[in-house]
Amino acid sequence: SIVRSWDVWSPGNGQIEGLDWGSLNPSAGVYNWVGLDAWIADSKAHNAQMVYTFGDIPAWVYAEPTVAQAMIDFQTFVTDIVEQANGAIKYWEGLNEIDASGIPPAIAVQMQEIIYNTVHSLDPGGLVLSPTVSSAGADGEFAQFLADGGGNYFDIAALHGYGNSTGEGIATTVQDMQAMLAEYGLQNKPIWDTEWGLWGQTNLTATQQEAFVSTGLIVQAAAGVQTEIFYAYDNANSALYDTATGQLTAAGVAYQQTEQWLTGAT
Repeated sequence: SIVRSWDVWSPGNGQIEGLDWGSLNPSAGVYNWVGLDAWIADSKAHNAQMVYTFGDIPAWVYAEPTVAQAMIDFQTFVTDIVEQANGAIKYWEGLNEIDASGIPPAIAVQMQEIIYNTVHSLDPGGLVLSPTVSSAGADGEFAQFLADGGGNYFDIAALHGYGNSTGEGIATTVQDMQAMLAEYGLQNKPIWDTEWGLWGQTNLTATQQEAFVSTGLIVQAAAGVQTEIFYAYDNANSALYDTATGQLTAAGVAYQQTEQWLTGAT
């Protein structure tokens, strides 16, 4: 199994500890690794691979007088978190949804280069995922990121499979990503969908949620997406797991059954 850090709250010390940059590094030179360490320990205990996602730039970094200084701050954070993980985290994902964050693609390229070079320098076994955009793989922000040279700095292309009202709709998102990567000579890069699911599909009946989840898993697997990370298993109104009852939802049962169908299948 595989888990992703984005929006995870890790109860390492009885408190809610966020794992984003702003939570881990609330001021220059100050770190709180409690949540990260607890998340790593819990993931390892369940034999789960981990994806750490960069994002949520701290306010103190935005207050820096120059972009160059902010890049120095980012370099320091990336170095420190990779060293803190000490090889436990295999996958490092670029900025979460650059189109929603307001970070220009050219700046995202600079930050992605820092992630890529730092991970490969400090942890030869680590792999770097691209940044993401909030929905379709053809989003102009990601296209501009590639045009600005971002394709040089990731091992795996990551997308978010939102923006469709049926499970079948995700096929277009994947095809758009594949076409975009091919345009820049990156057609051999593996593709992961690091965030997709029932988010925003609150009007679907339980039966429709079952169909959405099962179809989405199958279509992406058939299209060649190597890894699909559902967002999020315990989300209110769009979950695989009901925290109130302690049981899988109807969509969760569909997910479990479809995973069994797909495991080892061609």
